[in-house]
Amino acid sequence: MTKTEPAPGTLYVVATPIGNLEDVTLRALKVLGGADWIAAEDTRRGRTLLERHKIKTRLISFGGDMEERKTPALLERLAAGERGALISDAGTPGASDPGARLVAAAAAAGIPVCPIPGASAVAAAFSVSGLESPRFVFEGFLPRSGEKRRRALAAMKNEERAAIVFESANRMPATMADLFSELGDRRLSIMREMTKFNEEIIRTTLGEAAGGAVKLNPKGEYTIVIEGARERDASAVDDDGDERLPRLLRILAGAGMSARDAAKAASEFLEVPRNKAYAEATRLNQSPEHEREED
Repeated sequence: MTKTEPAPGTLYVVATPIGNLEDVTLRALKVLGGADWIAAEDTRRGRTLLERHKIKTRLISFGGDMEERKTPALLERLAAGERGALISDAGTPGASDPGARLVAAAAAAGIPVCPIPGASAVAAAFSVSGLESPRFVFEGFLPRSGEKRRRALAAMKNEERAAIVFESANRMPATMADLFSELGDRRLSIMREMTKFNEEIIRTTLGEAAGGAVKLNPKGEYTIVIEGARERDASAVDDDGDERLPRLLRILAGAGMSARDAAKAASEFLEVPRNKAYAEATRLNQSPEHEREED
């Protein structure tokens, strides 16, 4: 850290706590206190942090579609010699948060951009996941639906690195089911409220999470770390998804779907022939195990 920091005409990308307000670096506090302004994803969240540390720097709202509208004006202020800081609601800006456009524009304009590292939900989740993987890939939030979601899930199928995904609580059941149907039964860690008093870390499998064996809190956001493809996964046991078809059909049946509807959904998602999926669904419905479950 230099005596002149924060320096004039520089944009500082500042990591902030992901939950516990004490998880902020001394350098971050110095930069935030010495900046002329702070562009914040949510000024209310930003103000909570600043008030905790008695910092009175002006906050500029920078969330949602405001990034595109406000970037030119902020560039002008930086070019004029002002000291600017960029923060997100939690963690490091630019990782599934606003800020990437401003950073790219500043760099293109020759304005110095300086990282102030600190808390990261991605690094924190990976460090306690319990998965023995030397590498990981960060996927952020998966597309909510449609072809983009299908492509994102398909791309993860043969990925040998651990994958880290963000998801909102209300979409967790659907995402667990989609991940299981596409990736098969892999180990994963599910984190919620990291660094807070009610921190939750659940180490389980996709099959258990998709089947409802894991109790998920309906509030907040989750960080999910998923085991990478093992050698047998990457080569695919069977192109028709023999391992996953019956398990997916059981999950869909447990959710109340008829054999015909479950077969249709499984056929489309696993890309197996419709008649094969329906035959398997019918066989499962007639099995003694299914009759015991109904009793």
